[in-house]
Amino acid sequence: MSSLRALLLYAPILLLLVPSAHCQGRRLFISIGSDDWGRWSNSLPVWPDMESRKSAMMNLGWPSGGEPMLSTVEEEEDLQDLHEMLSELNRNVERRLQVVLTPFWVVGGPDFEGMRRTGCPDMPTCEYRELFWHNSTGGHARSPYNRGDLRSSFLRLFLDGLWHPEYHGRSHFDTRAWVQYLREGDKFSRFYFEQGMVFYDLSPRREGGGNSSHSLHCEYMADDVRFQKSEEELGEWVREGMESFRSFWGYRSRVTSVPTHHAPSSVGAILAEEGILAVEGNELDFVDTIEREEVDLDSWWQLGGAEAVKRKGEEIRARLRRVLEERDFVSLQWHAQNAMSKTYPEEARLLLRGELVKTVEFIRREFPETVFVTAGELAELKMRGWSTECWHRKVLLRNYLPHSLTWRVPKLSSLCADQFGAEEEGLVLESVAGPNPPLRKTVREGEVVELIPDAEYVLMAAAAEEEQEKEQEDPGARGLTSAAVEQEDEGGREEAAKEEEEENGEGEIDEATALYYSKIYGDSRHVQLLLMEKKTSDVIELGRALKRLVDKDQREALKEACRRCRSCRTCRGKTLGDLNAEELQEVDPLSLPPLYTSELFEEGAWQDRVARRANATVEEVEIIFLSPRFGDVLREPATIEVLINGYDFDSQGGYAVLAAGGQQVLAWQGSMLQTVLFGTRNHVPQLLLVALMNKEGRPLGVTNSLVYWETDLPSPPSPLPKSTVNASSHHSPPWRAGDPFPPQRAGRVSAPNVRAPEGRRVALVITSCVAVDGRLTLLEETVVSFLHANTYPIDRYILIDDSGDEVVHARLLALFGDLFHVLLNRRGRTGMTFSIDSAYGIAEVDYIFHCQDDWLFHSKQEEMGFVGQGESTDNKVEEQVEEQGEVEEQDEDEEQDEDEERDEDEDEDERDGWGDFVRQSIEILEHDPDIFVVWCRDHRDHDLPLGFLQHTASGVPYRQVLPLHRWKGFTFNPGLRRKSDYEAMAPIQRYWFEDYVQGYMRWMGQYGASLVEGWTRHTGEHHSTKPSYQAANEELARNKMKKNPSST
Repeated sequence: MSSLRALLLYAPILLLLVPSAHCQGRRLFISIGSDDWGRWSNSLPVWPDMESRKSAMMNLGWPSGGEPMLSTVEEEEDLQDLHEMLSELNRNVERRLQVVLTPFWVVGGPDFEGMRRTGCPDMPTCEYRELFWHNSTGGHARSPYNRGDLRSSFLRLFLDGLWHPEYHGRSHFDTRAWVQYLREGDKFSRFYFEQGMVFYDLSPRREGGGNSSHSLHCEYMADDVRFQKSEEELGEWVREGMESFRSFWGYRSRVTSVPTHHAPSSVGAILAEEGILAVEGNELDFVDTIEREEVDLDSWWQLGGAEAVKRKGEEIRARLRRVLEERDFVSLQWHAQNAMSKTYPEEARLLLRGELVKTVEFIRREFPETVFVTAGELAELKMRGWSTECWHRKVLLRNYLPHSLTWRVPKLSSLCADQFGAEEEGLVLESVAGPNPPLRKTVREGEVVELIPDAEYVLMAAAAEEEQEKEQEDPGARGLTSAAVEQEDEGGREEAAKEEEEENGEGEIDEATALYYSKIYGDSRHVQLLLMEKKTSDVIELGRALKRLVDKDQREALKEACRRCRSCRTCRGKTLGDLNAEELQEVDPLSLPPLYTSELFEEGAWQDRVARRANATVEEVEIIFLSPRFGDVLREPATIEVLINGYDFDSQGGYAVLAAGGQQVLAWQGSMLQTVLFGTRNHVPQLLLVALMNKEGRPLGVTNSLVYWETDLPSPPSPLPKSTVNASSHHSPPWRAGDPFPPQRAGRVSAPNVRAPEGRRVALVITSCVAVDGRLTLLEETVVSFLHANTYPIDRYILIDDSGDEVVHARLLALFGDLFHVLLNRRGRTGMTFSIDSAYGIAEVDYIFHCQDDWLFHSKQEEMGFVGQGESTDNKVEEQVEEQGEVEEQDEDEEQDEDEERDEDEDEDERDGWGDFVRQSIEILEHDPDIFVVWCRDHRDHDLPLGFLQHTASGVPYRQVLPLHRWKGFTFNPGLRRKSDYEAMAPIQRYWFEDYVQGYMRWMGQYGASLVEGWTRHTGEHHSTKPSYQAANEELARNKMKKNPSST
């Protein structure tokens, strides 16, 4: 990084590093930090207990003379005692004076068992292997510590607001030097490795080269210059460590403490790039420095016993009085060893913790204007006078500026990473200290609020607040069916009773389904905590309650859909609607011909095959994943090997790109790639992509592999569904482009009976999975509303269903077979991308308007409450649908007479501006070849950022969908795309998920655009289907329950 680039990057932060005069009155801000939580390794031994320390001294002695420190790791009792101590300290204390500890967290450490498998300690093949807290029980649960799984206790301290961790390090020692010392046969390194600990020979080295002594002092800076990491290696080391921190704690760290306080100043730039604002106890480039005041006393116990601890404690408080009289921002350091017990007698445990209590009480008594804050809050208050801190589903805001703060409510999932869901329906802002009278109001993302000075607020998700209230109630007395019971007529009371019976039918909800609903719909951190505490039965009961609520939402959403679409045939009657038995008998899905004549994928090699129809050309260039194999279950970093056959980079130019999880990893030129793949969060699939690019940067071909990261389930996941021969059957309708529309559609289709000119022909493709109750009605509403709103001639209507249900297939043919090519996946749930390849394959057009089965289209004049004045139009929609129903019921001859009398020219003038979204989208795609897809979703139905207003040469207005990190604007929401763009990347099933197409768009330099007018909104929030990867996770849960039914 050049100094100029760095200065420009961090100039806004540097401007904030000003003195604290902006803070009001004589407020003091104090944080209490505590280094080395989560650590099980160091440059010196971290002892399991006193016996192991004594044994090591007897067997090998201590190379530097004297005795080693009493370093150990925490156990369950230590965390319980800490929880009790902090809770008692804060009992009946004013909010600002309540203490919150900032533990500086070590995210990982050595995996001794994994290292033994590489040949450690003596073999030249010995390599470093590591464990992380975010996907394992860490080193604490393994020998020699055997502390068990402490993760729920760690999380409990955070959930109860008693500590708020920040990032400390990844290993806490120099792993490179250690591995080399093991290979070289250092006797101390070898002895302690065999005991499950880290150490080295402190004595001077006699060989030449390197430093004069061994050292493992710091993970950032090597004392032996042979092992110093480059800036790029340090950057990768820090990024992976901080990502592990976020994965475990659910938010991004903003402050750090450098392990052993040794690091090159240049590491500050790396930390700043990862969002670190300040470092405690070190001066590094581009980050603020926060001085520390040590209140550690554990070493004084070893040096002089109880009397030394008491004497030093008084000295610390005397010095602290002078410091607090001079400084407004103070960080205290109380090391984790003060809270640990395995190497300390009971007297020491009580004394060390008691001294911290005395110090806190001293501050409260002598400096009553103190505000105890987290380390992150201290850094922000020092920089700008106000702060935000992320907790579980809430944000604590403190404004200590001398004036009011104008604050825009941010997107909470971006501010606090995993502590909030992707979409929070309501937010509540409530004052907790300062304003009189107290403030409480409902706010929304993007709203500007005024925060008065010397005040504190909590911003909380409304759903989280409701959950807290419900936890205080009797779960059996929540009255989930009170609204249904209030039905006035007898039929309404019968329906309410039926709904109540369905909602309370716990016996019909099996355990696997309940686990699935807990995982998908439950609060992830709550569920994780229950599972860690082995409360599987609580998770199952939670899942059953969630399923009942989801089912209720689905029923209400279906009623709403039928109120909107009264002409929908699926809304008439109880089961089959207006589809009588004779009508259904006329269609036979099983008699339909297959869509494909060959295997889509061949067993064992399908990641290297292209799904193609008859007479498709075969590429001579092959891109093959040698490893990892498709479907491999990985528990540690793995080797990636990719072979490219038939392409000469020297003569043809170009390069290949590797991406993992949708993010570009590296680019290279050559027929063979070997690199290392690091893990993602556990229990999820990760897609690996390799794209071969020509010298202009356009992709020539793409292939993929899919792996699972798994850490604690004993068996690999079941294979995901795959398309196979005859998987899809094809119904071709009697209607052709330019023909009159079928009689039952007359009066309900706004597009003219003409065919679009060559080069501008469009197919409507609807992907569906009618596997959820009520989704057929949403599909019919989608079709009816599109036909009514759209005014552009569609060349081919295509519908593909992935349910695999023969009854559903018959109903689809009866409902839509007059107009639509209906493709039916016989072996259902193959996934949307498989369906897209099948449907797009028969779309012999220039453009494809892609849509799913749960969207409501409207014309410009209907407004729908999303355009114009935003007027609510429920009545307009119902009136429009009623009129459609009346037209449908008119005599067929009268309809034909009316059609003949209609003046076509006047009709065209009347329709100008009605549902013109397809034509406008074509002109935008013709205007800019770098636009990949054009959205037509109502802007008030999403919260994605849009760019400035642009126009095509013909005057059609549009806006760019602005990229968000890896997201480039691609979507399977309704919108137009080129068939040629699809063919360049086909088959799209290689990409597996919608997110991974974003990586392709980034390589192509393409982006998404949006129409200025909105034409459709989403209706299927409560009728989601399970994607194939979710179904696999559900299958995992089901298999696990079968293998271990006693866990409940």
